[in-house]
Amino acid sequence: MLNMIQKRKTLFLRSILIKFIIISFLGILYLFFYNVQVSENKETNLFGLIVNESRYLAENRKDFEKKNDKDNNNNVDNFGVRGSKNNCEGISKLFVGCKKGFKKIWDKISCDFLCNEKMDSNNVNNYNNIENNTCSINNDLLTKETEVNDLNVKKVDDDFICRNINKNCVNEINNMNEEEDSKIIYSWDLGRESLGKLLDSSKNFSINGVKYEDWEMTPIATCGASRIKEKCQQMYKVVIKSKEKNNEMGNNKKMGNCNDFDKIKGNDNPGDDEIKLFMKKVPIDIWVKQYDLMKEYDGEYLSVGENFVMESVVLAFLNEYHPGIAPIFYKFLYEPDMNYDLNNNCDEKNTYVIDIDNNLDTFNEKLREQVNNNKKGYVVMVSELFGEDVFDYTISEKERLETEEWFEDVKKILFKSLKLLIRLHDAGITHLDLTPENILIKKNFDIRFCDFGKSAPVYTTKLRHTKEMNKTILFESCQPNIGKNPNTPPECWDLFLKYDSLNVEDPLDYLKSIKDPDERKIYYFDVRSADKYMLGIFFIFLWNDGYLWDSAEMDDDDYSKFINSDMNFDSFELTKSWPNDLKVILKQLLDKNNRMNLNFNDLVLHPWWSYKN
Repeated sequence: MLNMIQKRKTLFLRSILIKFIIISFLGILYLFFYNVQVSENKETNLFGLIVNESRYLAENRKDFEKKNDKDNNNNVDNFGVRGSKNNCEGISKLFVGCKKGFKKIWDKISCDFLCNEKMDSNNVNNYNNIENNTCSINNDLLTKETEVNDLNVKKVDDDFICRNINKNCVNEINNMNEEEDSKIIYSWDLGRESLGKLLDSSKNFSINGVKYEDWEMTPIATCGASRIKEKCQQMYKVVIKSKEKNNEMGNNKKMGNCNDFDKIKGNDNPGDDEIKLFMKKVPIDIWVKQYDLMKEYDGEYLSVGENFVMESVVLAFLNEYHPGIAPIFYKFLYEPDMNYDLNNNCDEKNTYVIDIDNNLDTFNEKLREQVNNNKKGYVVMVSELFGEDVFDYTISEKERLETEEWFEDVKKILFKSLKLLIRLHDAGITHLDLTPENILIKKNFDIRFCDFGKSAPVYTTKLRHTKEMNKTILFESCQPNIGKNPNTPPECWDLFLKYDSLNVEDPLDYLKSIKDPDERKIYYFDVRSADKYMLGIFFIFLWNDGYLWDSAEMDDDDYSKFINSDMNFDSFELTKSWPNDLKVILKQLLDKNNRMNLNFNDLVLHPWWSYKN
């Protein structure tokens, strides 16, 4: 009897235990699915809030602008401008900028401070600690957007600018991660090493079996808007017919000896049976002088004119470590002048040939011997002839396209130029001559920068060319003669006029007498900020098909009107109809206080790029 009771008791307890386990399991499942649903609802609500507010602002924009138009019509002025006035009427301009009512929304979706650019002027360790571009927006939401749209980090179509704000953020992060390159930052030593690998003699050089001396060179005019009238370089376009149509692309090879170039296809079209090259020749006496000065200043010499040594070193560095910013740099040649020497003495036995190794210092000393012996010759930069410059591109394409289609293309060019300048700065180089003539483009909107004769490093260890620091700091320049007149920043014009009043021709030479870095400060400017201003002027040129002023001086009537209006584009009839968000971006790039603290990545994530005009 007792055994029966004990068995029933055991069975009863077992049944209770099993029921408890089942109920607990069901409870856990319930909590799990409930939390997932809540999380998804929160994400949906967050995204819905952003979209709804964007729609609300867009729908109310017309009323907002009408009200402002009435207020502004009483105070409308006209620019006395060069360039045609764009007809922007009839083009939709969605209000998605950083107006007061939208600022908080933009801050959420623009991935606040992707790579914080506000570095201590004496310390850039923060830059070196940046491993990856990250986004402050809800990571789960970004992950969900990425999965839904099946975005590929390696392949993002830049021509399809997203129509959805969060997807835009994801795409830009993917692009930046793809383009972060090798994280190798420019230095004078690295640049010289890269250029040394490309050294060769024109006597030994051929492409596709065609010797250098047999190339047909078409001269390119060197005239321009530069304040320096005399130009000592010679530029040429070269077209070489391929002997074999089915050759392998030589561009994928490392640039070593001349045999690397025996098989190169056409640059513009993989099916072309010709190779198009751009060449720049510089007299060896000019090269030797500039190289000596660059060595004296540890690669930080600032030339009044073009610095051909800096240009060559930068092109070689970008070619090796950051391809895709500048055209491919194939070779750096020494070409002896066989037709003339200073004594009018040409000797067939004297071939002017010098032995060339990969050491740039040794190469320069051998060139010095040639100069000392009254021998003439050239150093020759041989690079890819990439597309056409934006100045010429706008002339042909604007006539071909309808107005609305043209402005969509302009926006793509502006966007890609912005991203390319970010890459250049991330590589440790500033351009300082950003003009429509120095930005190259192909029909597929592939873009490159060229003409680095005014370029400067982003980083240095010497404070204003004097005090050696025990850390890396941001580079500043004392040479205001950068860019063309309309593109030069106002701080450079102020410095230019200051030097002019002091009869200073060479700023570095003048500043040798001023040893204290703080006293020298008034003669220096931020090179990154100067690039930002030039980019803003480029934006204006492209959108307006011309500049708004001749120079950023108060003596220029158009510029002074603009400054006196507090850079209010709505105060002028020509610019009043421009997209509001473009005007916001331009003010960020042009106003000195704004651009000094401007993070380029914030502009990349501005919602204006996501919408049609």
